[in-house]
Amino acid sequence: MGLGEVLSCCLDVVGAVVEKVVENSGGSGVLVCCIFKLASLAVKGAFKEEIDVPVVYENGTINSTTTTRPEDLNTAQVEWLDPNLQTILGVTKVPKKRLTKNLDPASFFRTGDVVTANRDLTSAGSPICKQGELGTLKERDGTLWCVSWWVSGKIVRVPQVDLTKCNPLEYIIANDIVKTKVDVTLPNNKIVSTGTQGTVKDVSQTSGKDLLVHWEGLGEQSYVGNDAVTKLAPMEYKLVGDVVKAKRVIKIGTKRVSNGALGTLKAYRASDQTWLVLWERDIGELDAVDDTLKKCDPMDFWRHGDFLKTTKDITCGNVAIPKGSICNLIAR
Repeated sequence: MGLGEVLSCCLDVVGAVVEKVVENSGGSGVLVCCIFKLASLAVKGAFKEEIDVPVVYENGTINSTTTTRPEDLNTAQVEWLDPNLQTILGVTKVPKKRLTKNLDPASFFRTGDVVTANRDLTSAGSPICKQGELGTLKERDGTLWCVSWWVSGKIVRVPQVDLTKCNPLEYIIANDIVKTKVDVTLPNNKIVSTGTQGTVKDVSQTSGKDLLVHWEGLGEQSYVGNDAVTKLAPMEYKLVGDVVKAKRVIKIGTKRVSNGALGTLKAYRASDQTWLVLWERDIGELDAVDDTLKKCDPMDFWRHGDFLKTTKDITCGNVAIPKGSICNLIAR
């Protein structure tokens, strides 16, 4: 219970006592009761946290009382993207109300991002890649990034100013989810119908046109040109590890999942289109039919590894942390 709730409860109790005293003295305690009730509500509102965001922990639990200590419910542990802040502060506890997940993904780089070259790049007079070619960030080296370029296969250190982060829908890599734009004929003459979903297993990085795709529901995989498929946005499909919301009350035995409760997908059973879901607040694992679940927008929750930014200038000890500083959430 927060400070606001404690003070509010105290005012409620005092108000009730005073009301009785006034009534026993022959007066009306209604006005006194109303005054204390208004004061109680004002105090509760003044101390109310600005946000109460669900947090998904590394093991998949959500808002778990067994994972989270009560004193940590209103703070988040983060690491800083700015090397100087990280060196000075290390892992830092920050009030949740001073952080937001509402930041442009293109505004920061991280290992694994796909980037494009802003110009023709050379090293010691030898060409590395042409403008517009794609590469994958491998690691940061000071102000430089080690980039693995798809066409040449070279790994070269490049200044960040020479790179632009790509929108995920601008490229296809292994483990992406795609669907066919046309009917596709497999080598065994089976037909993959238009609109069938599949998971990309391998990509020819040289041409970017040869995709090895495992087709959902067919148990088969085949190569296909990338002009025959389209990449799906994350909200168009569900995968193990996704966070979902119950669209109605779900009851199994003595356990009950409320409408709107959050859970993490653990496994899928195609035979009856059922998901095993790890539900929030220690409800545990329960099955749910696919059409009773709605995938949550990533902006609706925080999870281990998310990038956040500060909403105001804050201080930690004697260290000033500017508004807009980007950090990485640690939720273990």
